[in-house]
Amino acid sequence: FLNELIETLPGIFYMIDAQGKIQLWNHNLELVLQLSSQELSFSYVQDFFKGEDKVNIESVMRRVFEQGEAETEATLLPKDGKGIPYRFTGRRVERDGVPVMIGLGLDMTQQRESMRAMQRHQQIIATALDGFWMTDEQGNLEEVNKAYADISGYSMAELVGMHISQLDANDRSDDVRARIEKIIAEGYERFETRHRRKDGSLVDIEVSAAFMRESKKFFVFCRDITQRRLSSMELQR
Repeated sequence: FLNELIETLPGIFYMIDAQGKIQLWNHNLELVLQLSSQELSFSYVQDFFKGEDKVNIESVMRRVFEQGEAETEATLLPKDGKGIPYRFTGRRVERDGVPVMIGLGLDMTQQRESMRAMQRHQQIIATALDGFWMTDEQGNLEEVNKAYADISGYSMAELVGMHISQLDANDRSDDVRARIEKIIAEGYERFETRHRRKDGSLVDIEVSAAFMRESKKFFVFCRDITQRRLSSMELQR
């Protein structure tokens, strides 16, 4: 029953003694480390880490046996040498009267990639020359950049939570809702409008809006085209 239970656990499972020798494991550990059951039976946890990660793992093992539990992140090195970021947990228990450490390891690759993508996204938005909003399906602003705060005269904190209709000077609430539904249906729209600044003055804006179906969010870029409008009017005179 114990082995069946271990095999249902997510990630990798391990039981090690105070020296780090692996005493019990699930099949996932064999797959991740690319080792046979026989090879693992002669292995020590420290064999699968290098440098600072190895020092960290040894420190965490000591802490588990001294204090009862601990967790950490480190790069696990399978047989092919291609490191995999993992989060490890450890808890001290007794087996036949002898203290051992049991724990789980969860692959952090996807989470780290998502974090890096989010950091890239935030960096791009923060440094964009055009104003940027991220809104929910109802048109409530959830994220803005400094460029739009500068255009509108509101602070970034003031803008978060506002509704599009509070900024768009051309459209009423019903018009804004109709445009939202149109963009949801078509996925993207570019149009020109006017936004009302905090001081009540108007600014000409070119809006590029895209609806992200997976996250159910709108990504909206707002470009100040006031000068372009003025130049066009001068040419028409």
